[in-house]
Amino acid sequence: MKIILWPFIAKLDSNFTKEHLDQLATSMRDIFQNEHDTTINDFKNMILNSTYVSCFSETNNSILMWSHYAALHKGFCIEYDFKSLGLSDPRVRMLHPVIYRDEMFDLSNFVNLNTLNNQSVNIYFAIYAAMVNSSVWSYEKEWRLIISNGILENAGSYTVPKPLAIYLEVKVIDQDKNKLVEIANQKRNLSISNEDEK
Repeated sequence: MKIILWPFIAKLDSNFTKEHLDQLATSMRDIFQNEHDTTINDFKNMILNSTYVSCFSETNNSILMWSHYAALHKGFCIEYDFKSLGLSDPRVRMLHPVIYRDEMFDLSNFVNLNTLNNQSVNIYFAIYAAMVNSSVWSYEKEWRLIISNGILENAGSYTVPKPLAIYLEVKVIDQDKNKLVEIANQKRNLSISNEDEK
């Protein structure tokens, strides 16, 4: 930056020294960095406020997942039939497998003004960002229903497909178990099983 600025400034003011140039270059670098950081944060917040994610898994028998997500084996798991919706259903089109990577998605490349003005930029980068997770979580075999780009104006419920089965964990609370068994009995073709029965 100093090399570019020096000839221009030297012509404007002969009293302008190299020390002044160093100070100016440092100030300009700080201003640009602050603006860049602010833009990235604003962009991240915009994406976070306009993207909704619901998580699903291909598996129902991971001990780690039961420990993490089922209140230390007191919960339950519901199996949904997304295939019954057909490929034209928006919920199926918004369902994506998680991409497990060692490096996390870097949003800063998309915030660069030159990149944002480029016609070849993939406008679905927010969806891609929501699809990426660390490799350490790959055992979850996760899929995410990602609703982005302002499709939903307000956070709220989005119906899921018909449940196929309910899996109860070994320490499920009796009150919850009784309610789930009652629901399963009311619905035809909805199986219910305990993890300790496997």
